[in-house]
Amino acid sequence: MPPEQLDGLMAELKAWCKAKHGRQKELAEVLHVTEDTISHWIARRKTPGLEKYLALQAFLKKRRRK
Repeated sequence: MPPEQLDGLMAELKAWCKAKHGRQKELAEVLHVTEDTISHWIARRKTPGLEKYLALQAFLKKRRRK
């Protein structure tokens, strides 16, 4: 995945999580990862693998429609 795509997705993830307390937990449950993993992604200490990247992308796309 190109770095600019990842940057955009992580920025969207950060904004979505900041919008309401507890969203990291919700996302972690959906993606079957820990809240720490979500935090690491947001802080850019870790990068999601392709499977999680695609799942995250689909999750955020679904939330944009609501």
